[in-house]
Amino acid sequence: MEKKYTLLIDDDTMHDGCVALLDNEKIICILENERVTKHKHALCEKCDAIIDYILNCYNIKKEEVNIVHGLNTKYKNHHELHALATYLSSGYNKANILVIDGYGDQNDSVTLFVGRNHDIYELKKYDIQYSLGLMYDCASRLLYDNVPHSEGKMMGLSCCSQPEYDIPSPIQYHEDGTVQCLFEIKNNNIEESLSDYIKDQFSYLFNEHDQILNIDIYKAKVAATVQWWFTEQVINIAKYLKNVNPNIDNLCVCGGCFLNCETNGILDRLGIFKNIYCIPAPADNSIILGKAQQYLIDVGSKPQIIDSPYLGPNNSVDLEQLKKLFRIYEDQDNHLKSEIYGLTNIQEYSTEWVIDRLKDDRIILWFDGQSEYGPRALGHRSFLANPTTKDTFCNLSINIKHRENYRPLAPITTDKLYDIIFEDEHPENLTQFMLKTVKVKKEWQQQLRAITHINQTARPQRLEEKTNPVLYTLINQWYEQTGLPCLVNTSLNLQGQPLLETYNDLISLCNNANIKSRRCSVVVDHKLCFDLTIRI
Repeated sequence: MEKKYTLLIDDDTMHDGCVALLDNEKIICILENERVTKHKHALCEKCDAIIDYILNCYNIKKEEVNIVHGLNTKYKNHHELHALATYLSSGYNKANILVIDGYGDQNDSVTLFVGRNHDIYELKKYDIQYSLGLMYDCASRLLYDNVPHSEGKMMGLSCCSQPEYDIPSPIQYHEDGTVQCLFEIKNNNIEESLSDYIKDQFSYLFNEHDQILNIDIYKAKVAATVQWWFTEQVINIAKYLKNVNPNIDNLCVCGGCFLNCETNGILDRLGIFKNIYCIPAPADNSIILGKAQQYLIDVGSKPQIIDSPYLGPNNSVDLEQLKKLFRIYEDQDNHLKSEIYGLTNIQEYSTEWVIDRLKDDRIILWFDGQSEYGPRALGHRSFLANPTTKDTFCNLSINIKHRENYRPLAPITTDKLYDIIFEDEHPENLTQFMLKTVKVKKEWQQQLRAITHINQTARPQRLEEKTNPVLYTLINQWYEQTGLPCLVNTSLNLQGQPLLETYNDLISLCNNANIKSRRCSVVVDHKLCFDLTIRI
């Protein structure tokens, strides 16, 4: 029988394996393996469990699906798929494309392309010895006891100090496209050699007998310097790419290095390119999107513009089913009660109910519809909160999520309110998926203390009504009642865990004693809401 659907599987990379469900006209959903296995980044894990989960969400039988682990297509290598993912998702007919990551499968770390008419053409490639991704990763491992995926922590820490401008970057890209290394590669081990260079330059920090080893102010100096190195090199690469194609004002970027919002913000503010686009999942979870877009072209369809991050499976249920899941019943006085310990003040969704909780500095567990594609909470799996107090920051970031106190919380606002808060000449670039930092206007810096970082910036999500009308309405009504033009928005997960995916994930979080003791409320699919309490 003819197959109605195709499941594309990408679990060949070391981490961030994904599955995409398509028909012959569109991408139906994309989901990262970690959301089902519950192992962050799903290191070296196959996607078997996720296949059954997606098929069950859409009530699809296996005989209706063509399961594909590898596509026999024109573009196959790692950086080509990064490039396809962002270019074909942008909607641009012509664009310069910049891919930067740790390394790809061609011994490459930086590749420049140009995209025209749904095709890509390689312009220049730099091999692994010039890897900015490895440089940043080595520094973050040095600062965080060799824990992988600590780059986000280091980016937040980098804003807490000034760089050591006298220390040169070990990798130096130039505007004419040339590049050089200032470090010696020993025993063909690039990562160890980069680490040695950084340790040599900051010997006062990495001397194991030095008493200042664990003082964050010194670690911040290293983080700030490496962040400066990284940003300067990315800017020089972008300038070179612009000089190669000066008449193309569009830039599409991809690769894990473009999760660096500090660098993205500076690149945007320089105005080298008029328009900059990046998908919500630029790391190795973008490879599946490159394959999916290529599949659509191969079957005669157009690539799909990705202007919404909500690409998770559609597993929503109606209100009565939600009540069953949360074991809610009516008592003899017609009040809603739950058999789950700690669920109180249960009612059907009301914007006013949520705003009252936010005014009372309660934290909202906002769980709504299809999950986000990528690592960022973008309005469907979010903690929402009042942005005005440091108490909010401490309660949410430190007490609940156990994050370092120098890591900022992010704001979410609407396209109508964005300009009230932020200094940004290009508000449409990189804000829909929370991918750049921008300056908070001086008059808001003290009032919006929970989202303003030490360097007076924030990493905002700029929401359009068509993308998320329910949350869009909530934020605008919050502004009308309070004069505050944004909310705190951070990922709905606990430390070391991926974003929540299922109702069972949410129920498990609601049963967490730490959550119940922190004055939290819950909104489920904008249908049901309740407070969480713990009885002393």
